[in-house]
Amino acid sequence: MFNSIFKDPRGEHHHHHHRRHAERRGGPGGGHRGHGRGGDDAGHRDRPSFLRGRKFGADELQLLLLSMLKDRASYGYELIKILAEKSGGFYTPSPGVIYPALTYMEDVGYVNVQQEGTRKRYAINEQGEAYLADNQPTADALLAKLEMFARQSDSVNQAMFEHRQPFAPSLTQAIHDLRSQLHAYHGSSEEIQAQAADIVNQAVSQLKSIK
Repeated sequence: MFNSIFKDPRGEHHHHHHRRHAERRGGPGGGHRGHGRGGDDAGHRDRPSFLRGRKFGADELQLLLLSMLKDRASYGYELIKILAEKSGGFYTPSPGVIYPALTYMEDVGYVNVQQEGTRKRYAINEQGEAYLADNQPTADALLAKLEMFARQSDSVNQAMFEHRQPFAPSLTQAIHDLRSQLHAYHGSSEEIQAQAADIVNQAVSQLKSIK
């Protein structure tokens, strides 16, 4: 069932939406190929590929987004931030990947969209919930994969710390807290990020003054 509406090349449902989406994005196949139905790697630039072997196909990304939206309605940039936080910063999909996925889900009727000024707020609807329920084992496996990335991120950093020089527990905790805090700034405004950078730079200069 997970593959049925996307993978069957004869599926009318898929072709209708594929065509509509392609027309919107500039001609036959325009941009949609990168959103990724084909077996070839023609659209690899548009796919999330933060590290080799750590990317999600279009169907998988949709299930991840629907899982996030089941918790609460969100804007595109918020969804990027949530995915980054859940993966320990390993997976931060670009707007060029997220927004076409959301547009596609709007086309096939899995989400409702509320225009708020220049922003669009996405909410899962009954059809989206049914599709997610049909593919719940896959969705759960994808969420587990994000958690695995987050744990790997922690253990890689931990191994690096231990390899170089064992830190006192208090310093290890302080470094961990700093990293957690910095993840919270994914997708926040440049002004906020500049303030965060100032604080980190002040801390760095203070550290340099320790004799």
